[in-house]
Amino acid sequence: MSDSTPLPKHGLTSAAVAEARDRYGWNELPKAKRVPWILVLLRQFTGPLVLILIAAAAIALVLGEVVDAIAIGLVVLLNGILALCRNGGPKTRWTRCVRC
Repeated sequence: MSDSTPLPKHGLTSAAVAEARDRYGWNELPKAKRVPWILVLLRQFTGPLVLILIAAAAIALVLGEVVDAIAIGLVVLLNGILALCRNGGPKTRWTRCVRC
């Protein structure tokens, strides 16, 4: 399909479509690689604030403040799960199981 090819009034002809497909390929986006949900979840625990909270939970545990350590740990875990739901998108297995 050259630039000087006149276009029909109501769209491309079958020959023009075939020529465009031969030259440019199908009008499709490449399929994105799917990242396993467990890796998406683990990535949620790499932020600086989350790492500080994990360190605070560890320090609380060392100091014998078990209740505080569990509370901080649960908050960090809940944050990771909610971020997984938010970042995973509507078509992931996780959000189909747990309607976030």
